[in-house]
Amino acid sequence: MTATEKLKILLAEDNPINQRLAALTLKQINLKCDMASNGLEALEMHKQNQYDLIFMDIQMPVMDGLESTRQIRAFENNLGREHKACIVALTASEISDKHQECIDAGSDYFMEKPIQKKKVRELIPRLF
Repeated sequence: MTATEKLKILLAEDNPINQRLAALTLKQINLKCDMASNGLEALEMHKQNQYDLIFMDIQMPVMDGLESTRQIRAFENNLGREHKACIVALTASEISDKHQECIDAGSDYFMEKPIQKKKVRELIPRLF
């Protein structure tokens, strides 16, 4: 098992079809992920599991991805964590004003949905 195959990955996505597509895409490059259906669930799961990488849809019910990202960063900062999750904001379209909003919320990267193998393969070595 390679180091990247050991990554703890969370996908926060409310759409079941997008969940399946993303999980399949990650599986094709030997990565596994846990699933959260909204931002609040993603926050709670991260508190329990300390994920390395979080793919965060920015538009979800209960708590959107931007607020979830803000709260994840606050949680990590309050604990004084050196290791912080890399958060990749996901959106249905690459809109420049949303990009800055995602970065301001604490996202590390911004990616258009659906998740693409090529983009993940390019991203992972830069992060880990």
